[in-house]
Amino acid sequence: MFNGLKRVSKEEKGFTLIELLAVIIIIGIIAAIAVPSIGGLINKTKDDADKATAQQLYEAARLYLTAEKNGDFSNATVTLTDLEGKYLPTNIKDGNGKEITAATVTFDKDGTLESVSFTTSDGTKNFDKDFNKPAGSSTSGT
Repeated sequence: MFNGLKRVSKEEKGFTLIELLAVIIIIGIIAAIAVPSIGGLINKTKDDADKATAQQLYEAARLYLTAEKNGDFSNATVTLTDLEGKYLPTNIKDGNGKEITAATVTFDKDGTLESVSFTTSDGTKNFDKDFNKPAGSSTSGT
């Protein structure tokens, strides 16, 4: 019986150096593919959060104009100061968690949305009437 156990323990082997290196290389390849994808996903999520913030500012501006200006949307410009407290919570934040220090929602002569912009410590973010960042639009800062 002991001879059988001795023989089994002698025949057991660990991983060879080649096998370990192969596993490390495979993990490295997977990491090289996954890390940029995750970074892109995080940036897209932040952009989507900024878009949602712009939509929230627009909806608050509509409520403000309906309640305070008798629904007159033509050539209207609504600022963050008009909205804070009653139509928006104070200290609203963007997709990066930065506090919004200024915001403007503008409507054209027909009363349709023209643009939404808001400013944080990272810079100003501008959105067109479809809540897309206009071509050539970039944020100041980062």
